[in-house]
Amino acid sequence: AQSGSAEAYWGPPVYVPPVGTMLNLRRPVFRGSTFVGIAIAAVRVAELSAFIAALETELGQNAFILYDRDYVLAHRALEFDFPDLSEKRPLPRVTEIGDPVLFEIWGAGWEQRDLIAGSGHWGNVAGQDYIYLYAPLADYADAPWLVGSYFAEDVIATQLRRLMQASLAGVLGLALADLAGGELHDG
Repeated sequence: AQSGSAEAYWGPPVYVPPVGTMLNLRRPVFRGSTFVGIAIAAVRVAELSAFIAALETELGQNAFILYDRDYVLAHRALEFDFPDLSEKRPLPRVTEIGDPVLFEIWGAGWEQRDLIAGSGHWGNVAGQDYIYLYAPLADYADAPWLVGSYFAEDVIATQLRRLMQASLAGVLGLALADLAGGELHDG
């Protein structure tokens, strides 16, 4: 309100017993240039996590939102209230939620494993390669959010092969149709 901005922003996560960790979207309200008050909308981290889990697809997508890179703001593990959270510790760390792949997202050398295209990197967990895709949401809250997902590389490779086979079949079908159409036109 003091800055005169009417932009909405997310406040820091707050643990509210017995409800759990909450996020609140705040928006200053002005009448003309006079500050009138602030509108606040709140959402439970568990509800946001349920929403994120519902977006996961058959491809083995594992969606997440990280808060300040090291804390988990949304993940299927938080869908049913995470234990031992408190006013002093409203969010669990990435290393605490029991997801071994997300646990390794910032493992040693991650900076050298950038993807050729897109925002993310690859990693190896227990002999399986994974691709982490994410996008930062800076200047959106008091700390940056990182919205992302990870996939097993072999799942993506299988889907890519299917897409290439379908494309090849489509091109072949078009060529045959063009050839057949040319013969009918000539005959």
